[in-house]
Amino acid sequence: MADTPKMETDMLGLHVVLGLLERQSFDFLRETGFTRDHVFHDARDAYDLVVEEVGKGTWPSLSYVAKMTGSRFPPRAYSPEESAAILRRRRLTQLLGSSLRDVALDVTAHKPEVAIEKLKLVTANIEFTPTSDRPVSFRKSGESRYERYQTLKCTGGFTGYNTPWDGVNRQIQGWVDQDLVCLLGYSGSGKSWTCCYIANHLMSQGAKVLFVTMEMPITSISRRLDAVRYHIPFPAIRDGRMDDEENWLNNLRNDAEGDGDIILVEERSCKTVPDIRILVSEYQPDVVIIDGGYRLIAPGRSHWEQSSAVPRACQTAAKETDIPWLVSTQLGSSTSKRPTKEGAVITSDDVRYTKEWFTDSNVCLALQQTPTQRINNIMELHVIKSREGSGGGDTVHINWDQSAMDFSELDGSEGFSMTQELTFTV
Repeated sequence: MADTPKMETDMLGLHVVLGLLERQSFDFLRETGFTRDHVFHDARDAYDLVVEEVGKGTWPSLSYVAKMTGSRFPPRAYSPEESAAILRRRRLTQLLGSSLRDVALDVTAHKPEVAIEKLKLVTANIEFTPTSDRPVSFRKSGESRYERYQTLKCTGGFTGYNTPWDGVNRQIQGWVDQDLVCLLGYSGSGKSWTCCYIANHLMSQGAKVLFVTMEMPITSISRRLDAVRYHIPFPAIRDGRMDDEENWLNNLRNDAEGDGDIILVEERSCKTVPDIRILVSEYQPDVVIIDGGYRLIAPGRSHWEQSSAVPRACQTAAKETDIPWLVSTQLGSSTSKRPTKEGAVITSDDVRYTKEWFTDSNVCLALQQTPTQRINNIMELHVIKSREGSGGGDTVHINWDQSAMDFSELDGSEGFSMTQELTFTV
């Protein structure tokens, strides 16, 4: 009589299954980024059986799983969290080996830029714990949806950090985790100032912001942040003719400690989305702001492919890092003209480089300013896309006064329409 083939055993995987059965919860696996791909052999059979039985509405017993799969559960050596984390690293090691083989082939083929980008992406994945995308039962998740609604009710409908403008908050619910927010504007329209104002507002709420400046050096962005935060007229700080330098210094010293921060990074340190993801892993920000996202590159692709690949990479990064990514880019194609009237209609053809900045974003905002508005220090901020797919929203008018560093929302009493409809045609 032939011997029964010996079943291969995944001891760490069985530790995880044991933890599942003891706790009767998948929560600790979601927190570690664990997936079915991380276990093998008898552990995968046991895991699949548990998932199947739970799907029927009952948590199986340890003896039942052992009997049905032939698994021999070992004495506990690690906690379920530790086992899941080790398994994830084991899987990443396997992927790393495969990726390094691909990198070696790229080097052999004299494609160093492609090889470097692959290494960066692998490094980011090693440090990164993805969010879970497990299927959810609509029937059985009803109470959790009700609880989320009650939370929204308590927060006034906001699910993320507040924007500086109530009119925008009402339409997009703040800066929401996993959202890619695109800020559109013509060259010189004020995108960098807007990014600085948003970053300072986030820091004032206790958030840590990773601010990637693709167009200006850190010294220029820092000067703008100083002007915004301490209400210093920009010409005065730029030209070295401040009236109260001592007060500014005291404010700087008092502000050295406290909640929230802005981590500034220049283009030479961040040329690709994987570069930024590595910094996200290192600094653990609450929000990413990229001023000049159109300057990001995707090595190994043609110029046209790069233009469309970068917005998609930003969208994926926002989802997988589970924080908001706000990216500014330009309006102004070869056929478009700057607006001369309020509430001018924007089409996808007006987005410079690629319209994917609109189609791949969850939220899309646009800055517009007519010559008359420029004289009167007023800016239009249009919500042209929101995650609910409601299309164009209301126009929010904001102050645009760099002498007083006032970028607050106007209340509509100045005689400017607050409900100009803006459509975005794809």
